[in-house]
Formats: sequence, C-alpha cells, structure tokens
Amino acid sequence: MSKFNPPSEFNFTSPGEWPEWKQRFARYRLATKLNKENGEVQVCSLIYAMGSEAEKIFASFEFATEDDKKNYEGVLSKLDEYFIPRRNVIHERACFYQRNQLQGEKAEAYIRVLYELAENCDFSDKRDEHIRDRLVVGIKDKELSLKLQLTADLTLAHVIQQEDVAKYYTKSTPHTLKESPQTALEAVYAPGKTLAVADALSRGPLEQTGDEHLEEDVTVHIGAVLSHLPATPRKLQQIRDHTIQDPELQLVKQLTQTGWSTPTTSTGFSPAELLMGRKIRTTLPTLSANLDPSWPDRKEMRSADAAAKLKQAFYYNRRNGVRHLPPLDPGEGVLMKLDNEKQWTTQGTTQGNCSTPRSYVVVTPEGGCYRRNRRHLLRLPAASKNPNPSGSPDDPLPVSSDVGSKSVFPTLCGL
Repeated sequence: MSKFNPPSEFNFTSPGEWPEWKQRFARYRLATKLNKENGEVQVCSLIYAMGSEAEKIFASFEFATEDDKKNYEGVLSKLDEYFIPRRNVIHERACFYQRNQLQGEKAEAYIRVLYELAENCDFSDKRDEHIRDRLVVGIKDKELSLKLQLTADLTLAHVIQQEDVAKYYTKSTPHTLKESPQTALEAVYAPGKTLAVADALSRGPLEQTGDEHLEEDVTVHIGAVLSHLPATPRKLQQIRDHTIQDPELQLVKQLTQTGWSTPTTSTGFSPAELLMGRKIRTTLPTLSANLDPSWPDRKEMRSADAAAKLKQAFYYNRRNGVRHLPPLDPGEGVLMKLDNEKQWTTQGTTQGNCSTPRSYVVVTPEGGCYRRNRRHLLRLPAASKNPNPSGSPDDPLPVSSDVGSKSVFPTLCGL
C-alpha cells in the first residue's frame, strides 16, 4: 500500500466544509487503495480520520443490522444527511434565476457564482444549459445579450469562447455615479513616518524628475471621470468657472504646485511639515538627515507668526502715516482743504459729530456746510482765531497720498 497521510481532522464547527473534506478523503481512499479493503476497515479509517468527535456522531446513528455499520457507502450517506440539511430546491433555483451580473462585477466572477448556485439546484445533466441561459440573460451588456440570443445551437462553451465575450471579460462594467451604492466610509489618518516602506522609498535618490507618461495618464483619467459625472456640459463649465474664481482653491493649487515644500517667511515651516511632520523630497539634492520626521513646535510657530504680523503692522503704519488723532469737540476751529485748493487755507468751526465714526460737520464763515472725516481736519490752536497756513498746528499734517483735493468729497448743506 502506498504511503499517504490522511487529510487533517474535520472541523465540526464548520459543517459546510463537509463536501470538500469528503472529496479529499475519497482521493486518499483511492490513492492508498483503501477501497480494496473490506467495508469495516474503510468505515474505521473514515471515522478515525475525521477525529474523536466523529465517534459520538457515529454512535448516534441507527442501523437496521450490524452489517449496515460495516457498509462504507451507507455510513457515508448518513454522514451526508447529518452535515448537509435538506435543501429547498425551489428556493435554490429561484436564487439562481434571479442572479444578474452586478454593477462592476467581472464576467469571470459572474460565471463562477452561477456554477456555485447551480450545485444546489439539482439540474443533473441539464446544468450547463441552465447556466448558459442565465449567463446570456443576466449579463449587463444588453447588446451582447441580444446577439447571443440570436445565435443558433448556442452552447455554454461557445458563449465563453465568443470573441466579444472574451473582450467583455477582460474589463469591468463601466461605473456610473448615478447607480453607485451609498457606503459609509471611515477614513483613518496615518502619518507617513509610521509607514515604513513608503517612508523609506520617499528618502531614496530621485532617478528622474517625472514620468514622461504621467501627464497623459492623468489626462485620460480625468477625461474618464468627467465622462461619467451626472452633470451636463453647461454645469461642468459653471463648476470650472467658479473654481477659477475661488481664491482659496487657487491658493491651494498654487501651494501644491509650487510652494508645498517651501517654508513660509513668517513661521519657517513648509505646509508639508505642518501636515505630515517632515520635510518632503524635491528635485534639489539634500542630506538624508533633513528628511527625518520631526513635528514642528506649535508654540514656537505661533510666536513667530505673531511677531511677523507685528513687524508687518509696524512698517505699514510708518509707511502710511498712521497715527492717533484726538476727537474734536463742537465749536473748535479747524482748517480744511476744498476741491480747488492745494493748501490748508479754509477755516471752519465744527458743529458736531455725524452718524458715522470719525465724521464731523464743519461750517465756514461764509455759511458753507461741509462733512469731513477726522483725518481731513487740522485743529487750530485755542489762542489762534485767524488761519495761519504757514504755522504749525497741534495736529501734524497728514502725509498720506490720500489726503488731497481728489480724496475730499464736500457736501453742501443748507443751514
């Protein structure tokens, strides 16, 4: 007798695996010529190979005679009844006939599912015909289905060997967003430094600056995505126009294309460092130590950003002559410039505040009524009653270019 090891003990917690285990034992039985032995030896070998739990199951079987306990086929049929419950053939066939190709399912997978469903339908020698009919009717490509239906003397082998079907097998059914199922996804962020392979590859030397086929592949991919979007060309053009007009999206696009690895002047950290905790590789040569993961100090970054803002405000205020001007009380004498004047020569008296902040109503000795902002008024000294353009009032002259005849808008009011 040839030396072969029997299959591993049967897992009684998974009775659905019984047909597969039985098939393996049948091959072992033929390979070792166990089928030439008497029935009692075959039954004992079967029970022993199944494991200790099989002893209890075998003892629970009822046999008409003692000789039936030694009948291998009879014991095997009782084990089939024990592990395989009685099937509802009508229900199994209903599941088979209602099975259509799913969205995105390849034809090879669809045929395999039909074979699996047909095992429980008791089709006997008509199995291939039923699988052929279900395959022709259930595929997603209705044009191909009609072509196969009009083919005379069509068999299952001919369906699989059809050239159009072979091409259809090599690709998935096109995916459309209109029919895509709603799936709840949970995104978990993993820092790049925790991915050992990706982190190691990102530190390797850059052999080339870019893939020559990358731009073409991206264009084809974007075209495929846009062709399946449930939107009209007019709506897509509106989306493009709004995207171009969105300043935040344009800033993100600019950062990703040019400044993703460039440190900002205020904090000294690049956007990539703030997002991933490490500098990213560029086309410029760098030391490997510069690519080590290191999260930036948030407190230090905020302090540097605040200091940069204060510095920027200081120089802006100095350049534009920004200074504090005290408020004016009603009855105070002031100087102002009218539209046709180049110097502060027109004298007036404040009558009170307007509804808007830092806005005053000024009356001239000639009876004119004007509305001026505090920035466009010079307070006269309390002892001076006459205008003195060459003098030095308590308020310094505005140095901003906004102060002039073009920036003053007088409003004549009737008293």
